[in-house]
Amino acid sequence: MPDYKEIKNIFIDRQIQHIRLAQDYMIYLEKNRDKIPFEVKEFELLGRAMSHDSTKFSEEFARGFIKIAEYYENKKLGLSNNHIDASTLYKCSDLHYFMEPHHLQYHIKNNTKPSNIDICEMCCDWCANAHRNGEKDFTKYLLEILINEDNFYRKNKGNFLKILNLLSEKNE
Repeated sequence: MPDYKEIKNIFIDRQIQHIRLAQDYMIYLEKNRDKIPFEVKEFELLGRAMSHDSTKFSEEFARGFIKIAEYYENKKLGLSNNHIDASTLYKCSDLHYFMEPHHLQYHIKNNTKPSNIDICEMCCDWCANAHRNGEKDFTKYLLEILINEDNFYRKNKGNFLKILNLLSEKNE
């Protein structure tokens, strides 16, 4: 069974890889702001990129995310997870969603509407996840899952698709 240090390093490597991918996509959008279907202030994407998912490394959340990494690493290796209470695993994720404006849960909790920059960061986040998982179709998550979860995604489908298609050009 991997020890705490190994699991911590897996968590760090995975999160940094995700953050760097999301940042790369946000930088691409900054360089192609003229192709975004709505107004985004110059350099706003770069500023947001530098803080993407920073709450995951706070003392409050890091240990929870490390426990999630342990759970999935054990599962991948065919090891027991009997020592992990799976019902508590995603508490830190849920709290992260409520603290980061690139998650719709943040806006639902605060009764606010996502801004244009939030929409851009959402797309970059989804693309980073898709890229890391080897998926080529960046629209799949939106069209197969999110569109069925909340009216916000349906109402903004056109803008999301334009941004996701623009981001897919980055990898061509």
